[in-house]
Parts: sequence; structure tokens; C-alpha cells
Amino acid sequence: MLILQAAKIESSFTEWADIGDELKPYATAYRYPGDLIEPSIREFQHARKSAEKLVNFVLSRLPKTVHP
Repeated sequence: MLILQAAKIESSFTEWADIGDELKPYATAYRYPGDLIEPSIREFQHARKSAEKLVNFVLSRLPKTVHP
């Protein structure tokens, strides 16, 4: 997992490992609609908030010159 690789450089990333595990299906299982079970709106909204927090954490560790 990318978060654990980042934790080798910046230990504070380890705090985000559970969030990474929670978000993994959105990059894999839920990536393409179809026969697979899709998350509910509530699950999606929770995952979106978690992802936004993770992005903000990552950005807080980067120089402002590389922020989008």
C-alpha cells in the first residue's frame, strides 16, 4: 500500500493506514459499475470525506509550491 511506503519516509502516514484500507475498494472493486455490489450513497459520502482528509494531510506534508 502506498501509505505504508510513505510511512517509511514520514512516520505520521501510519495513522492513515486504516483509511487507506477503507478506500481501497473505490480504486479496485468499485472502479467499474456492473455486477459487483456498489457502495450505498452513505458509504460513498463517508469514503469521500475520508479521502478529502487524506488528501489534505498529504498536501500539508508537501511544499506549497507543489499544491494544485
